[in-house]
Amino acid sequence: MGEPTGRELLGSLRARTGPVILDDVGPMSGGELVDRVEALVAHLRSIGVPEGASVLVVSPNRREVVEVEIACIVGGWTAVPVNWHFDAEGVARVMADLGAAAVVVDPVLLGHVRVAFERWEHAPDERVPEPVPVLVLDGGDGGDERPPRETDYEWALERATASAVGDGRPGGVIFSTSGTTGRSRSVRFLGPPGPGADPVSPILRHHLPTLDAAAVPTDGRTLLCGPHYHWAQWTFGVLPLLRGSTLVVQQRFVPAHVLASIDRHDITNLLLLPTQIFRLLRLDARIRSAFGGAALQRVVHGAAPCPVDAKRAMIDWWGPVLTEYYGATEGGVVTLATSEEWQERPSSVGRAVPGKQVTVVADDGTVAAVGRDGIVHVRSEAGLSIEYVGAPAATTATRALPGHVTFGDIGHLDDDGYLTLSDRRSDMIVTGGVNVPSNLVEAVIAQHPAVSDVAVYGVPDTTAGQVVRAAIEVRGDPPATLADEILELCRARLPEHQWPVAVEVVEQLPRSATGKLVKRRLRAPYWEPHIGPIRIR
Repeated sequence: MGEPTGRELLGSLRARTGPVILDDVGPMSGGELVDRVEALVAHLRSIGVPEGASVLVVSPNRREVVEVEIACIVGGWTAVPVNWHFDAEGVARVMADLGAAAVVVDPVLLGHVRVAFERWEHAPDERVPEPVPVLVLDGGDGGDERPPRETDYEWALERATASAVGDGRPGGVIFSTSGTTGRSRSVRFLGPPGPGADPVSPILRHHLPTLDAAAVPTDGRTLLCGPHYHWAQWTFGVLPLLRGSTLVVQQRFVPAHVLASIDRHDITNLLLLPTQIFRLLRLDARIRSAFGGAALQRVVHGAAPCPVDAKRAMIDWWGPVLTEYYGATEGGVVTLATSEEWQERPSSVGRAVPGKQVTVVADDGTVAAVGRDGIVHVRSEAGLSIEYVGAPAATTATRALPGHVTFGDIGHLDDDGYLTLSDRRSDMIVTGGVNVPSNLVEAVIAQHPAVSDVAVYGVPDTTAGQVVRAAIEVRGDPPATLADEILELCRARLPEHQWPVAVEVVEQLPRSATGKLVKRRLRAPYWEPHIGPIRIR
């Protein structure tokens, strides 16, 4: 199946044999899934959710999330998976950015949603449709205490009069950036410019070809063990379901449970984050040795750099099934590197996937020569593009090169088109007028056997402009001389301007739920005016 219309998508799901979803509730067939999707479409239409409107999903991983997203794609709405780690303020911010014509919420997070509505409705200059309907998962009848806007999800589906889904305007899914370098923004995929309605959802057209490029099995079993609200988890978790895979849903990542699920359900493919890889590698040797993984064919990883030693250890353990991706919410998957390619070029994140073109732009605006660093730009050969919802200036900033978008990453291409990333532009440290790629310093510090995770960042200095500082997580009980040992390691392997002025041991580095280092949290105290500059001693 290629890029399906709504009718084709539901028809293919209904025709499937065996379960399409497996979770703690039990198996779900394709026919059951389609019946529930059609009932949800009918319900949303009956309560007047207008075409193109946003339907927020505030829930951990569970099968109903998939129902809502497919219903929006075939029914002409926009599903908005909200980061379930957000507090009420964060949920209200999403509402303010995207609106909300309906909300589907897990009861655990219902309190956040109720407070978010209060804040949204009382915000200045906000016009809120009254009342915004809320479908509560596992909500029961609610009794007399339930607010009028709230309805039990199952109650609504049972009473809906399903009607056939046609091939009208397609809907889609909107994901938000991680906010690791600033404010999280919602990203909308746009179809190719020109007249006429596209019968295929732009987000499907953008992401489905990636599954073929990554050699994700079309008839396997996919494990979703990371947060569904992240675009890569959705791409390599939920989307394989639409191509023929059975989706095995876990609410959260528990390393030993993941290994058990892979063996119990004959998992063929999954997505892992570097932090999840670290946790798997730290499992007791007896648990690791009992793992089989005989059915595994493709383990995609990305979202953050994976240290060479950790990746090599995973390949030694699981075999050459790992494929690394480089991409972003704004552009999807841009490059892929198989285990074999990575072993030949350990610093590379691979070559551009079919349909994408990578161009590196030098500081003077020209195309950078092979091997020379510059800002990485990406072009969709199908003419697909993105916009930051409600942020036209930010959208324009991504399009410095016509027809391309940039995520602000720095890197270079080699003669064979393999991309190597040097740093994020926002993470580049400039000291004494010289650039210090933080990932190079991190790579050296990570070689110390006591270091389990590391973040290198810049802090202000009145003499050098910025200086290098490092924060580390450690294994076990670190030696008292650890900071000195790390500084000696850096002095032996790095030029002087890249040496950290200080190494701080922290209990846990600030990472997002998708595994990305949130360095702005480390930098922030040193950039506050009352803190003042740090001088090199």
